[in-house]
Amino acid sequence: MIGRDDLGASVRAAPVIRSIGTAIVSLFLLGPGLGVGSLCRTSGRVSHFPPEVTGDSRIILPIGEKLSYSVSWANFLTAGQLTTEIKQRGRFFNREGLHLTLTAESVGLVKVFFLVEDRFASYVDPATLLPYRTELFIREGKRKTERVTFLDGKRRLARLSPGRTVPIHPETRDLVALLYYLRTLDLTEGKSYRLPVLHGKDRFFVHVRAAQTTEVTVPAGRFEATEVILMIEDTPGQVSDAYRLRMWLSRDDRRLPVRISGRLEYGDVRAELTDISTVAGESR
Repeated sequence: MIGRDDLGASVRAAPVIRSIGTAIVSLFLLGPGLGVGSLCRTSGRVSHFPPEVTGDSRIILPIGEKLSYSVSWANFLTAGQLTTEIKQRGRFFNREGLHLTLTAESVGLVKVFFLVEDRFASYVDPATLLPYRTELFIREGKRKTERVTFLDGKRRLARLSPGRTVPIHPETRDLVALLYYLRTLDLTEGKSYRLPVLHGKDRFFVHVRAAQTTEVTVPAGRFEATEVILMIEDTPGQVSDAYRLRMWLSRDDRRLPVRISGRLEYGDVRAELTDISTVAGESR
């Protein structure tokens, strides 16, 4: 039986659970909630281009990798589950690519009161991890949203369904591709980057800074990890750390995101790695 206290907690949790797909799913950025759709527009042209950055080819992103996370909020022990996968490499939509996915769902008592089933997919160039097609399906309560976006870095354009185009920087990535790309960067302490992002119709910049190395213990194990500080540029030239967005990446050649945390209006949110598996079905 669900008690009054549980019911009250679930009602209070609803605003956060409602955004598992677009805020907790993008816990590592929180960009969609910032209202930054016009950030990169200046007379119809993209401005404030960052320099191109190159990933570290030594980092291993194995085909078939599946990472599972538990998502907690405030005093809710588990509010949702998050899964990222490197599905496969092959030809998709007439070009070579990697198929990357991210899914999020509400669980337990929270799911009883607010159903969340969100799926994000990104098809990226295997060498650069730059996306050429992104897909999202969001189901939150009774609301459903589907969207396909095509990115053309050479032409500096993104085509949003149903046919609208917006200018982009040639190094622009969606949230899923960016999550994997962050794992390939040189994260020597003090290194910093300014990266362009497209999520839906919103374009913004993420400032990345590698901080100190520490030991992190999560359900999947104990890891030596680099703390990565992620800040949002919500107006040109103004960088905000209001969301206290942090990610810890393992120091081995897999660069696993073992913990992701952020601060929302309704309380702190944290995702912790619970399981690591491969296409062969091995896990730890």
